[in-house]
Amino acid sequence: MWLFCCAVGYPHLKCAPHGGRLIAISTIRALKGWPGCARAAAAKAGVMPLIRSLAVEWGPEGILCNRVAPGPIGGTEGVKRLHEETGQSTAQSIGQSIGLPAGRPGRAEDVAQAALYLC
Repeated sequence: MWLFCCAVGYPHLKCAPHGGRLIAISTIRALKGWPGCARAAAAKAGVMPLIRSLAVEWGPEGILCNRVAPGPIGGTEGVKRLHEETGQSTAQSIGQSIGLPAGRPGRAEDVAQAALYLC
C-alpha cells in the first residue's frame, strides 16, 4: 500500500509550491519487540527503509520525507494489552513500568503534533 500511495502522490508532491512533505506514521514496534506484535512489527519495519530511501531520492527535488514512530497510544488495544501484561491499573503506572519517556502512553494529539511539526 505504501508503495502505491507514494507512486500516486509523487507527482503532486513534486509540484507543490513550497516543496512536498511526506510523513509516514509507523510504530515503535518496528524497532522494539513486544509479545503478540510480530506481524504488525514486520509490516511497519518495512516503512523505515522505504521512507529513508525516498528521502534520499526525492530530497533533491524539494520533497521532505519523515517518519513518526509512536509507542503505545492511550485507549487503544495495545494499552489494554499492556494493562493485562503489567498488572498496572493506570496509564501513568503502565508508562513508568515499561519505560516510556513521557511516563505514560501517548495520545493521538501527540502524534498529530509531531507530524505537523515535520510539515
